[in-house]
Amino acid sequence: MGKRKRRKKRRARGCMSVFLTISICVLFLHYVQYKWEAMCVSYEEKIKENEYDWSRLTTDEMGRKRYTNQENESACLGIDVSKYQGDIDWRKVKNDGIEFAILRGGYRGSGNGEIVLDEKFLENIQQATDAGINIGVYFFSQAITEAEAIEEANFLLEHTKEYTITYPFVFDMEEFGVEENRIDTLTIDERTVISRAFCDTIQTSGKKAMIYGGNSWLLNRLQPWEIQHYDLWLAEYSGEPSYPYQFQIWQYSDSGVVDGIATKVDMNLSFYDYSKNEENETEKTED
Repeated sequence: MGKRKRRKKRRARGCMSVFLTISICVLFLHYVQYKWEAMCVSYEEKIKENEYDWSRLTTDEMGRKRYTNQENESACLGIDVSKYQGDIDWRKVKNDGIEFAILRGGYRGSGNGEIVLDEKFLENIQQATDAGINIGVYFFSQAITEAEAIEEANFLLEHTKEYTITYPFVFDMEEFGVEENRIDTLTIDERTVISRAFCDTIQTSGKKAMIYGGNSWLLNRLQPWEIQHYDLWLAEYSGEPSYPYQFQIWQYSDSGVVDGIATKVDMNLSFYDYSKNEENETEKTED
């Protein structure tokens, strides 16, 4: 009899343990669901979705994208270039319908971290300006600290001070396939803080700052709600963009053909005409 009572007590304790474990798991799952839903609500409240009507996007016979909003305002057609495009005949580029160009001003080495001026930058900025093309500039960053990002921003400001820059100063950080890539270990928060340090330095100087990235980079490598303080340049090579939130320039191709450039070139649409305001306050061409 004593042994049976002890077995019953052990079974009762075992059942109670199972019950408590299940209850704790259920409560935990409810808590996780609550936190996730709260985060999603907060996320959506903080980020404005773009209002572009992609039914108004067309492709012409040259494969160039065109966008016109309901007020019949057309997005601006542009390119971005670096030393890899070689010698450029900017007057031919202008005559081929290109309205703006974003030029690489420099880059930071992925291994040694040294800043280098793009070898074609000074030539490009002078000749593009002379041809009457609106200019923006970008820096290919491998910054791993806020101080390095500020250094990169100041580098661009220094090398453009003699020119009229109507389009944004762009922070371009990307991962790429090399063995030694100094940004690989950065966290999402660190990348976001570094990006903001560059942009804040540019905007403190009175210029317009912008962040470049693909869909995945803007959504998963940075904090999306933190970068909405700045204009965004989306790289997405598709029929139409899938990035859901606000952006101002769309790089839609890396294989464009433009008269005056011997190589393939990145093609862009700017939904804001930065050239119409000296202070770079954006003018919308969205609906």
